Amino acid sequence: MEITPLQPERRSSSRHRVALPVRFDEGGGITRDLSADGVYFLTDQPLELGQVVHLSMTLHHADPERPVDLVCRGRVCRIEAIEGGPDGGLKRGVAVIADDLAFTSGTGAADDALHGRAVETQWKLEER
Repeated sequence: MEITPLQPERRSSSRHRVALPVRFDEGGGITRDLSADGVYFLTDQPLELGQVVHLSMTLHHADPERPVDLVCRGRVCRIEAIEGGPDGGLKRGVAVIADDLAFTSGTGAADDALHGRAVETQWKLEER
């Protein structure tokens, strides 16, 4: 039996497993995890390795008075094919390294329609 040595963790910040609708110019998806360094999300939209993307997520409960938008500009650093979408089709897991991350006061209005779509298209993820 061959033993593969453990690879050192390359991330400089902790990942937090969270499912939030995410919006970007090409469409939308749902996050699997977030960190201060980036985001991993699932989508059916074609993205390319190295592509610069502008992401937006609404945090409805971060501020009791109004939603807060988390906006991120980053670069696609990994794309994975994932089977098991609700239609049995192939989806994409996309990792983005954040170049810029900010919190802004949001209305959450743009999130409402996407949230409904994300709930309809969400699929069970296997633990990694």
